[in-house]
Amino acid sequence: MRFDRLRSVMSAMSGLQGEVEGFGTNALVISSIVILVALFSIQRFGTGKVGFLFAPVLALWFFSLGAIGIYNLLKYDITVIRALNPLYIVLFFKKNSKQAWSALGGCVLCITGAEAMFADLGHFSVRSIQMAFTCVVFPCLLLAYMGQAAYLTKHPDASARIFYDSVPGIAEVGVMIVSTVLVTLVMLLIWQTNLFLALCFPLIFGSVETIYLLAVLTKILEGGWVPLVFATFFLTVMYIWNYGSVLKYQSEVRERISMDFMRELGSTLGTIRIPGIGLLYNELVQGIPSIFGQFLLTLPAIHSTIIFVCIKYVPVPVVPQEERFLFRRVCPRDYHMFRCIARYGYKDVRKEDSRVFEQLLIESLEKFLRCEALEDALESTLNDFDPDRVSVSSDTYTDDLMAPLINRAKRSEPEQELDSEVLPSSSVGSSMEEDPALEYELAALREATDSGLTYLLAHGDVRAKKNSIFLKKLVINYFYAFLRRNCRAGAANLTVPHMNILQAGMTYMV
Repeated sequence: MRFDRLRSVMSAMSGLQGEVEGFGTNALVISSIVILVALFSIQRFGTGKVGFLFAPVLALWFFSLGAIGIYNLLKYDITVIRALNPLYIVLFFKKNSKQAWSALGGCVLCITGAEAMFADLGHFSVRSIQMAFTCVVFPCLLLAYMGQAAYLTKHPDASARIFYDSVPGIAEVGVMIVSTVLVTLVMLLIWQTNLFLALCFPLIFGSVETIYLLAVLTKILEGGWVPLVFATFFLTVMYIWNYGSVLKYQSEVRERISMDFMRELGSTLGTIRIPGIGLLYNELVQGIPSIFGQFLLTLPAIHSTIIFVCIKYVPVPVVPQEERFLFRRVCPRDYHMFRCIARYGYKDVRKEDSRVFEQLLIESLEKFLRCEALEDALESTLNDFDPDRVSVSSDTYTDDLMAPLINRAKRSEPEQELDSEVLPSSSVGSSMEEDPALEYELAALREATDSGLTYLLAHGDVRAKKNSIFLKKLVINYFYAFLRRNCRAGAANLTVPHMNILQAGMTYMV
């Protein structure tokens, strides 16, 4: 079986021999071995993660094969589909006798590797393998082979490189131009390269690629439209997803719960507060999301500590663990409600164990409470020393996602000298240890932690308003709704037991 995989990889890599100068047999074997080692090395992560990575890739691969096969059939020779009639194999053997048996041996290569699916029975059910092969693999491969046969009827000399020669040319140039544009954006936004140097990159490489693109535009009617149709389709899907997500976020911002309403409810929030921590996931970095009101109406009681968790990706490779969480209070102290922005870099993997995530979050919250008490004590001590002094603001947590987790207030050199010369180092520490409010809040946090954490998730349905135009209703109510129903839900991305998850439904009118 592993020999079949080696042969499959080598067959795929052999196409480079006609495109890359100097890519001989040795380079083919070495590159194939490297790819196989990489593929086998990631199998230790488990079927779920490997399948989640390769499923969309393989789906796109098979659908592309089928689409290219249909194009070749329509362009070169649609009568190839008559080969599905078993009578032709009888006529083939009758006409070619011994040579037909030799040709039949080559047909085995069309089905080789199918036995590898039996190894998947330990990972997938029989029904799922049957459906995947019958509905996707077999028809796509059949269309691809028939398309290649149709291509060979017009280009019989292309048998050695039939797969590569039957694929339209323009897709490769398009990928080159898209890569140049994306690299330029990375240079500007992520690497923060000088503007002149960043623009030199697309001017130099983009000009060369544009010349190639103009040269292959004449191939659009000869098959170049196939990758353009695929690119347009996926671009439309991504645009619809982004459009619907932006409208949903804007609706959440408009429907935020006002602070005046929260003050009217009081610290009990108009219900019963029970020991425990509720982690409410949402996309807002400010304010209280409207879904929290749904939980207050739906649940008979609410947790003693509420943390609104917002996950944001920042333009840095990796965010250190000590700077992962950015906390601030949402309501007065006796409400025990906090805002937590969990920051991840574009190389961070959100697959940490739920217990590790919870432990880091609670430790960061304790650091925030101690830092807040330290600043309050420092402000009180400085005010006692100099009543005319301008007070230091305790709200040092800004909305800047790039700010450090514990953003200490910047003070001038005279202030630092004043602190070091006049204020004894033990004065602030002793005041913190004797602060009853801090001790009470830490004790309440420990009690809530011991009672357990619950993940409060929103199951939102997005609908267009009745007075919206027809196109908007079509995009939101049908296309975007279809994408939301078939994407991975928020609970699937959290490695927590289902018994610790509570969901509330809500409809967003956009």
